[in-house]
Amino acid sequence: MTTDTKGMTASTTPPINIHGRKPGRGIRPWLLIPKVIAVAIFFGGLVAALVVATAAGPDPQGHALRQTAEMVARIIRWMVIPGGAAAAVLGILLTLQHPSILLRQRWLQVKLLLLALGPPAMHFLVRAMIERIRQSEIAALARPIAAPALSPSQALAWAQTGLGLAIVLTLLVMILGRQKPRLGQNWARAYPRPRK
Repeated sequence: MTTDTKGMTASTTPPINIHGRKPGRGIRPWLLIPKVIAVAIFFGGLVAALVVATAAGPDPQGHALRQTAEMVARIIRWMVIPGGAAAAVLGILLTLQHPSILLRQRWLQVKLLLLALGPPAMHFLVRAMIERIRQSEIAALARPIAAPALSPSQALAWAQTGLGLAIVLTLLVMILGRQKPRLGQNWARAYPRPRK
């Protein structure tokens, strides 16, 4: 026991933890903060790629469109793919902390379904259109004149559509991860308390 300045006694022993909670949150903040940064890089890369793709003006010969396609490809290669890969790895590590609980929640199931279907489809669409623009001169020489094909401007429009859909999908996934809506799930029924 010690005496403070007012003459009152105070105990020097630490309080007893009667609630069973561990101090701190463990490794979760060290995974969550880098994941937020990775998602920001991924989302920022998508927005930057869409801005670059929409900034291209009319170009009948396709030279400026090919330069635009190169810039979009670099943004995707150096921002979107690394940011998405890092966010996926960190998200898996976060889920593995409480897998039996998290994988039963409907918001996470919907989020995983969107992530399994959306990004691969958008990636292949945008990549195919970028390659079509980059190889437009070679393709024009190799294909017959009568064969229908997308022009570089049409391919760029499809790439813009794919990037726009990827941005909308990313926003939806971010809202699901942040708000964690119940989506009609009865948590009391999904997580019954064990009877004593």
